Amino acid sequence: MALSQLSKKRLDTCHPDIQKLVLAASEVLPSLCVLCGHRDEEEQDRAFKSGYSKLKFPQSKHNKTPSRAVDLCIINPDGTIPWNADEPWQLLMKVMKAQALKLGVEIVCGGSWRTRDWPHFELKG
Repeated sequence: MALSQLSKKRLDTCHPDIQKLVLAASEVLPSLCVLCGHRDEEEQDRAFKSGYSKLKFPQSKHNKTPSRAVDLCIINPDGTIPWNADEPWQLLMKVMKAQALKLGVEIVCGGSWRTRDWPHFELKG
C-alpha cells in the first residue's frame, strides 16, 4: 500500500528533505500514514489547547512554511492506529532513523524525548 492521497497532500506541505525521507520510509513501511505536516495558527492553537502540542503558534516546526516537522504513524491491517502499542512506534522510529542516515538528513525523533511524542519527526536545527 503506497501513501494515500491525503498523506501525499499533507506531505506536500513539508520541507523537501522530509518529503524524500518519508517517501523512502514508505518503501520499507507500506502502511505508513502522514498525520500532519504544516499547521496554520488555528490548527496549532487547537493542538496546544488539546494537549497534543506543548508549543503555541508560531513556535512549532510544524508552523514553518514549508513545515520542518511531520507526524507519522503505521496503520494496522484493520485500518486503526496502534496508539497504545510501543512496538509499531519503535519500528517507525528505527526505519526513519535508518533512512535519514542513508539519505544524509539529520532528524530529531519525538519518540526519543523524555515525554515521548512517537509520531513526531523534525529536521535538526
